Amino acid sequence: MDSVEEIYNKALTLDPLGLQELEDFLDFLLSKREGTSSTATPFPASHLEDIDTISPYEGRALSLDEMDRVIEWEAGRAQQNGSSKMADRRR
Repeated sequence: MDSVEEIYNKALTLDPLGLQELEDFLDFLLSKREGTSSTATPFPASHLEDIDTISPYEGRALSLDEMDRVIEWEAGRAQQNGSSKMADRRR
């Protein structure tokens, strides 16, 4: 186990992004230690809509093939946007 001084000296060698990640991780660990109950839910409760609820979509019904093409198109678009965001972060 490292002493506080050794940990401090190691932290001095980290870049600011590394320090932020370390801080976030330590905050996470401390929040777990404070005692979150095992019944805590990570997401707020939701409810299912009634089966007779009218859909907000008013266009024509799409076939499964059309839906698959749209999903692939959206996934490709999201991937392109994600890669451009990563390039912005590197600058």
